[in-house]
Amino acid sequence: MVYGLRKIRAHQSWDPKFFKNINFLDIFSYWKIHMEYVATWLMHSNEFRSLPNHEKLAIFKTVWAIWRRFERYAMSAEIFGKRCYEEKIIVHSDDSASKFGELYVDYSLVSDKGFEKIRSVLGGRLIKYFDIIVKPYLELNLTETEVTYILCQIVCNYAGRRLQGQIQAAGERFLEEISDNLHSYYKNLREKFENYALRLAKMMQIVNQMLNIQLKSKNNMDVAMLFDMFNIIFTDPDFFRVQ
Repeated sequence: MVYGLRKIRAHQSWDPKFFKNINFLDIFSYWKIHMEYVATWLMHSNEFRSLPNHEKLAIFKTVWAIWRRFERYAMSAEIFGKRCYEEKIIVHSDDSASKFGELYVDYSLVSDKGFEKIRSVLGGRLIKYFDIIVKPYLELNLTETEVTYILCQIVCNYAGRRLQGQIQAAGERFLEEISDNLHSYYKNLREKFENYALRLAKMMQIVNQMLNIQLKSKNNMDVAMLFDMFNIIFTDPDFFRVQ
């Protein structure tokens, strides 16, 4: 799984260009690329590959957004360090970034609610991730292996809670395996990680906070608003011809 993440991140620019104005179609194009990245990463798991195709698809559809959310904030912290937290910088794609307070998104093609309305609904949750992800990332100076472990925990726990059944059982087996892997990783680097129990507790705090936000918001207005936008995108055959 570490290799899979490394392979995906090989495309990332370490000097992304900043923008202040963007339309939702461009945001959505970033999402599409990361959907492919998530699918590629998931296929590095033996447990995932062994599932029937319809269950693979169900997991992917459930977890791609929360996977992207953690990975992008973590990548932002890796690239910009303390600046990321202090200036609220988020990396959107392999070559672009913005400052949270300076970004304007044109939603006019998918919603008549306007930027300020959508920002008031979505923005509060998005800015919380700087405290939930970026701040502890910088304090712990998380390694690539630890980032991967957190991603695995988020994906398996979220998919298991939402989908249950065989998917939950497969996720539990996978988490048991990677927990053993992480223990071995820490033992091999015991001089660097003397008190890794505390690190692990803080890492799991990130996982639990991510899950709590995602599960609580599942039926809230912010998700309903996004569904309205996606309904336009996926039901209008001419939508992508606008540009």
